[in-house]
Amino acid sequence: MRKGLSASAVLALLAFPAHGETLTLTLDRGIAATLEMPAGHGRFPAVLMFHGLGSSRDEVGIIFADTATALAMDGIASLRIDFRGFGKSDGDTGAFTLERQNEDAAIALQALAAMDKIDAERIGLMGFSFVTARLLPPA
Repeated sequence: MRKGLSASAVLALLAFPAHGETLTLTLDRGIAATLEMPAGHGRFPAVLMFHGLGSSRDEVGIIFADTATALAMDGIASLRIDFRGFGKSDGDTGAFTLERQNEDAAIALQALAAMDKIDAERIGLMGFSFVTARLLPPA
């Protein structure tokens, strides 16, 4: 019995982008974040994901975690955060304000745009529920 992959199987695998890595980060002000990177080199487009009020960075039913994996498989990086007071971020949920939410979003956008493997000219924003009305305009 022969073990290993045939040449055609190897070529088929090379034709599909692969998921690179998943990193757990802590941004300024204690904002918990998850960075999903595609495999490969270069500067990747990215999506910044904002959860709805009362949720966390993976979002209900882990739809943001699943979406981040799918994006990475398509060559798009993503960063999803827990707003302060939610999920694993520092802070008190009771101290939530729209201004603080926007501040957290700006911190995340600045951090993502500063990453070496991210194309800062190609960052999109994605939100769920309440936050969609509050998304920052692209910088």
